[in-house]
Order: sequence, then structure tokens, then C-alpha cells
Amino acid sequence: MPNGIMMNGNSGGYTGYRGGAPLLHQMQSSAIHQQARILRNFVPVPLPFYDWHKTVLEPMELPPIMSGVKTPCKQSFTFSLPREYFVNWSLNSPLPRYEIQLRFFQVPENYASQELPDDFPLNCVARIEEQHVQLPALIPTNKPNVEPKRPSRPVDITQYCINVRDPSRPMRLMVEWTGDKRAWAVAIYLVYRVTSEILRDRATGAAKSAASGDNTNNDRPSHRQEEHVTRDLIRARLGGGNDDDIAMAQLKISLLCPVRVT
Repeated sequence: MPNGIMMNGNSGGYTGYRGGAPLLHQMQSSAIHQQARILRNFVPVPLPFYDWHKTVLEPMELPPIMSGVKTPCKQSFTFSLPREYFVNWSLNSPLPRYEIQLRFFQVPENYASQELPDDFPLNCVARIEEQHVQLPALIPTNKPNVEPKRPSRPVDITQYCINVRDPSRPMRLMVEWTGDKRAWAVAIYLVYRVTSEILRDRATGAAKSAASGDNTNNDRPSHRQEEHVTRDLIRARLGGGNDDDIAMAQLKISLLCPVRVT
């Protein structure tokens, strides 16, 4: 059964003005007594390259600081690893494969089970059994006074869970972040990571036809075409020679995969 206790990150030593001590004590007390709770009817955004198989740690709330004052916070959770899926696991295991996936979310007020994308709390740090988990790097920005953000993506923590000294006991996840009025959530899932070829076969119906033994392609739409056909079509549309072409004064191209976001 997952559990969590929230603690203020201050060790108790306060070197500021004496007049601020009662306020600090009040902030610490309010943070310490907020217990983590399971978020019922929680719906994360489905990820196309990951098939959900099992919830390892139910979505747990990282409670807000009611005063709104930014405060260092900690939360600890315990979970059990389904080791039967990782008997022959190695760091270089080919895809498709099972993975343990850590995900963070920002939970809006009056949450009503809408799908939530991955989002990391401010100054988020995660540890598995004292092992520091590498989170996605902060997105560089030149804008002043902008809160640093990380890419919206899950975190593969399989290697941190496998490489533990005592695999027989429950594992511990420690999360640190800077709390404010926003509520967050953390969850751990067992997923099956698939390849782009598997997704393509699902989109075209090839996987279903192969499973049923149907070799007819007449009723299955074709979603593929040669690479040069797509390239030539883009060049023609950007050429400006026809009335239905695309007229542009500026072109920005993203190097991120729109599906995998990498």
C-alpha cells in the first residue's frame, strides 16, 4: 500500500530575522501535517509508444502550500516492483520491452477527470532508494523571470529499481520540490514500450490482420507512401506556383518528433 508523509525541507535552523520565526513555524507545521492522498478517477494523457499494463504506485497528490509562499517540500512513497517482468532485463534490452515509468502532473483546481499531460513541479528532484533519478533537462530560455520548465515526458526508472541492494523489500521513492499554491501528482506505471513499426502496423491494421490470419489487403487503407513522394509534395506546395500552394514569409521547423517528443 503506497504511503507518503510530507515534510518541510528546512532542517530547523533559521538564520533570518527573529520576527519571522513564528511564521516559519506555522508554515512548517501546516506542511508537515498534510498527508499524501490517492487521487481517485485520475486520468493521465495516454502515451503512444507505451502500452499501460499495471499501476505500480497509484497517483498520489503532492499537496499545495495553502499560504502560497514558496516552500521546500519533501514527500516519500513506497511501492513494490513487479519483478516477474524483469527476469532477464538488461540496460541494453531491445525494444519492445517492459519498463517502470515515473510520471508527474499538475492537478488543476476542481479537477474533473480530464486527461492531464506530464508536467514537473518547480525544482523537482526524485530519488529511488537514495539513487538520484535523472529527469529531463530544463528547457533553455532567454526570457527574464520565467519559471524553468522541463519537457513534458515520462521518466524511465527501470534501472534504478532493478539495481537495489535488497530486492525483497518495498522500494522507496523520495520527491523534493518547491511547493506553492499549485497541486501536483506523481505516479508509477508498468508499461510496455513499443516501436514505431508496431504503431504503424496498428494504424494500418496489419497487426490485427496478422493475428487473425487474414492476408487480404483490399479492405485495409494504405497509410504509407514512399519518402520521395512526401518530399516532392512539400517542395511543390512551398514553391508558390499554384493557387493552392502555401504562401509563407517565415518558416520554423521543429526537430522534435511530434509523437515521441524527443
